[in-house]
Amino acid sequence: AFFFPICFSLFSLSVPIDLSPWSPVSHPTYFPSSYVSFIVCVCDPLSLTFFSFLSLNSLFFSLPSFISPSPLSQYFHLNQVLCLLSVFFFFQTRVTSRSAGNRNFHIFYQLLRGSSDALMKSLQLKREASSYSYLRPGDQQQLQNINDKSDFKFVEMTMCLAGIEQAQQLAIWSVVAAILHLGQVKFDRYDTGASVLNLPLIEVISKQIGVPFDDLEIYLCFKVLQDEFGKLVQHRAPIDEAIRQRDNLAQALYVHMFDWLVHKLNSLLQPSISSSDPVAFTADFDKSVRRISLVDLYGFEKQEASSFEQMYINYSAEKLQNFFLWHTIKRNQDEYVGEQLPWQEECFRDNTATCDLFDDSQVGVFTFLDRSTEDQMDLESADKCFLDLLDENVDTHQSYSSRQADPGDTILCPFLDFKIVHFASPVVYTISGFSSKNRPVLDTRTRQLFAKCSNVVLREYDVQSVAEVTPGSSVGVEFRNSVRDLVDGLKTQDAYHVRCIKPNDTRTPNYMDEARVCQQIEHLGLRETILVAKRGYPYRMTYAEFFRRYRMICRSTFPRFRGTPLAGCRQIVAERLPGEATSIVFGRRKIFFKSLRLRDNLEEFREEALKTVIVTVQRAWRRHTARRQLKLSISSRRIARCYRRFCKRRVLSLIQTRYQQPTAGPWPTVPSEFDLLLDLGKRLHRRQHFSRAIERIPDEQRVAIRLKTIGYGIFFGKRQYWGYSNVWGGNHLAGNPAFRVQSEKLKKQWKFCELLFSADTVKINSHLKSRDRVIVLTESTVLFADPSQGFAAKKSPLELSKLISVTFTPGTDQLVVLKFKHNTEAVFVFSDLQQDYVGEFVSTLMFALAKLSLPCPRVLVLPTVETSLTGSSMTLEVDYQFRQNPQFVKTASRIITLLWPA
Repeated sequence: AFFFPICFSLFSLSVPIDLSPWSPVSHPTYFPSSYVSFIVCVCDPLSLTFFSFLSLNSLFFSLPSFISPSPLSQYFHLNQVLCLLSVFFFFQTRVTSRSAGNRNFHIFYQLLRGSSDALMKSLQLKREASSYSYLRPGDQQQLQNINDKSDFKFVEMTMCLAGIEQAQQLAIWSVVAAILHLGQVKFDRYDTGASVLNLPLIEVISKQIGVPFDDLEIYLCFKVLQDEFGKLVQHRAPIDEAIRQRDNLAQALYVHMFDWLVHKLNSLLQPSISSSDPVAFTADFDKSVRRISLVDLYGFEKQEASSFEQMYINYSAEKLQNFFLWHTIKRNQDEYVGEQLPWQEECFRDNTATCDLFDDSQVGVFTFLDRSTEDQMDLESADKCFLDLLDENVDTHQSYSSRQADPGDTILCPFLDFKIVHFASPVVYTISGFSSKNRPVLDTRTRQLFAKCSNVVLREYDVQSVAEVTPGSSVGVEFRNSVRDLVDGLKTQDAYHVRCIKPNDTRTPNYMDEARVCQQIEHLGLRETILVAKRGYPYRMTYAEFFRRYRMICRSTFPRFRGTPLAGCRQIVAERLPGEATSIVFGRRKIFFKSLRLRDNLEEFREEALKTVIVTVQRAWRRHTARRQLKLSISSRRIARCYRRFCKRRVLSLIQTRYQQPTAGPWPTVPSEFDLLLDLGKRLHRRQHFSRAIERIPDEQRVAIRLKTIGYGIFFGKRQYWGYSNVWGGNHLAGNPAFRVQSEKLKKQWKFCELLFSADTVKINSHLKSRDRVIVLTESTVLFADPSQGFAAKKSPLELSKLISVTFTPGTDQLVVLKFKHNTEAVFVFSDLQQDYVGEFVSTLMFALAKLSLPCPRVLVLPTVETSLTGSSMTLEVDYQFRQNPQFVKTASRIITLLWPA
């Protein structure tokens, strides 16, 4: 579990995790970006806190900081985004009994030293760990560089990140506190049985685990027996049996909490796990084909008084060492012999006999332990019966000895100890407590008690369905089956071993005990493994696999070869690896390489050949793709051409249909490429529509309508009154006989052909005097005639080609200012108050300029006009008064006011 986050981050390609190498609860400086790796970082401190304890008696170094997860072997499965934590056995006896020098589970010490005062008060706990009997042995051992207080804060934080609610956290702490309180329960003799001495403590425990007080007292002080009639009868249990029942309850509580937390972490690692049927999910998960499994293995333990736990731990280490020897030495040597290679077998220490001593179904250690536990009701008698069965049946076994079987071995106590020679070292086991620890923790009475619990953790989780506890199965049976399943699973996978060496026994940094290290290397079988690897063939492949992988590096075998795979392999070796015949051996079904350097050379050849093959394939594929694209392009162009022709015809038909409709209406929606054609159709339609409308107008009105159209474009939005409703006659003085006579003279005098406009005006001269004048607009000039002198022209006409701007006001007055080149201006106002002549005059003026193809002057609409009649700039304003005739008046030094009749 300690190595798991680092390994997982490598597989998931996430950000590396910074782990403190000497802390059982790792504090990452930052969480990885991958969600699964983040969740694993959350699960790791919880697993180490609840599942690990301090063990200083391991013979071999297995994990950093000497933290040995001896009670737990964790089995992680990684399958792409799937991850699952499997526990194949848990030593619940560690909760209530340990050897000297060992601490209990870390969570007990972290709760006592790191929880708040309010939580301690609610749980009725004390800070001193030595106050509790379950923590006294080994409590003096302190982990270096570890702060239980800060670790507890981090565990609380990871619980929140793992989705464990506050109520569930409080339920967990209540279970932990109840276990500590159970260790303080004392019994006194009552009649022929036991009674609880400190009943108030039983009341505290009953509230913490949520069971009735009476049921808990009966569970601890009474035992259920079956009378001669088959009826169950309760009797007070002896004190020693009551103590065992108390410890059994403490162990069951921790196992229950342990299983609940494992299921909670699995539901976090894999959200799709069904809380109702986690076993089915695990079965489906095990069917995954592609996966990576990380196994945290047991360590070997040897103590002064080794007991039940050490025997099972050492048994698992024995089995895994046997698998290691089979996987690294025996299997390779059997394969060399089977392939008929020139090989001399290497002798190695085989521990199969020791494994058989435990596993034999007839005369095995586990078989005798289960038999003695079932046959004897008294636990002490069961322990002695177990030792007697061993002495009677396996006394001649090479790996077993006892004082009865070997009286000369004075180290062993008679009728108390037996010795088993393990692969690492002989270990002496004391039989005291074997039978009691072998009995199942979750018996019928315990399950019935848990069924009444109201604690959230104890109520939510179904122990029987998830932990798969078979009623009546002993601890030894469960553990043996778990180890067997683990080893069988490892044999079906490609295993990679990491063997850790303990540098010294004093836990001194930067110091390596050479004799101690050599001893471990010898007992672990590493010397034989290295010799087999050195003399053996580390790289091998079947002929078919080798030929299929490397056939491309040889011209004679690629792309076609008619021979067998063996012939192809020989051809490849002869052509690409000449002179390496001594390092390559051909077996019956496989080819073997003495050096990995040859494999690396073949891989380099394959990389070069792959580049050539890839280029060839790419070239052929590009050629095929180009041809296919060309055919598709030709076809698509032909289809597009036909479709466009069809669309054009259809659009033309729609436009033609709409064009033939005389009334206004919506035009058809066409593709963007036909917008120009649609605009042309609209313009032609409008022109035709207007032409038809103009044809209905009389000839005498066409000129006026044309002029009003020009005026609409000039005055719309600028001047409200511009005479569009009047009759525009052009020459308004044509009814005056004197003007008609004089107009003929003016045509001859100034040589113009047509008189376009005439009207009475009031003009202001350079002396700022108002004079009555008649304005005459010809096709090229503008002139002013004096009506008082027979409409004679006082000055030369003003040429339209020199016109710069035309200015008028937005009001009802008829002021017009014409500015010509060379600072020439004409400021006048039409004097006829019955009709507005501004619009007609300006429109006729613009029409004349258009006929002469002259640029249009600027048209200005201003309330006040700047003029320079006197040679200097002056402002011309309009003042509306009650009067009869318009008149220009100088009202200030530089202001001229037009007095216009209101």
